[in-house]
Amino acid sequence: MNSLLDMALHELAWKIPRKETLTAPGMKVIIMGHSVKQDFSHQLIPIHSQTGQSTMEFLLSFTFIFALIFFIFQVGVNFTNGYLVHYATFMASRTYLVIDNNSNTISSGDEDAKGRAVSVFTNLPVDKFMPDFSAQLQINHPMTIPNNLFVGAWIEYNEKFGVSEIIGGIKQAKLRSESFLGREPSRVTCLTRICEAMKEVGGDCGDHTTFFDDGC
Repeated sequence: MNSLLDMALHELAWKIPRKETLTAPGMKVIIMGHSVKQDFSHQLIPIHSQTGQSTMEFLLSFTFIFALIFFIFQVGVNFTNGYLVHYATFMASRTYLVIDNNSNTISSGDEDAKGRAVSVFTNLPVDKFMPDFSAQLQINHPMTIPNNLFVGAWIEYNEKFGVSEIIGGIKQAKLRSESFLGREPSRVTCLTRICEAMKEVGGDCGDHTTFFDDGC
């Protein structure tokens, strides 16, 4: 009984007439019984030509690659300038290490050594390779810092790092070169130390002082 009813309903569904309506331009709705189908084939826009697509792809790729090449070149220039600045700092620190003008005071001798070190730094062709270079060489004196490991020359300067806001950025990077070679004791420093040692053993710092060595 149920099978006969199902067959009758199936035949009745196929005999229901279909009705087509247009709801929007290019959209056809087909109503078949209780189901609704939409046909979007009329909405597809055929592409007749792709002229210019390869040109746009080339321009986009070329712009990115060109900026990347400039960025690598700028990094190489920064490394070259860094080596030059560091060499000049090292030469100035080496000068500060050994210069002694036989001054009567330690501070006067250190200041004279600083002046000679700055002169050595400025005589090297840093400004020829870096026209905008305006940083000043700094010297750490032995009597002005708590740790003698940092006695020597150093300098801070700014360099352009990138080529655009996207690649590398346009802000300048702060770079620092250090050469802490220390400083050899000057003659006045040795004289002061010897004088203090003489006072500790009962002598004085006069012009004529005799020490007796008993061989111990």
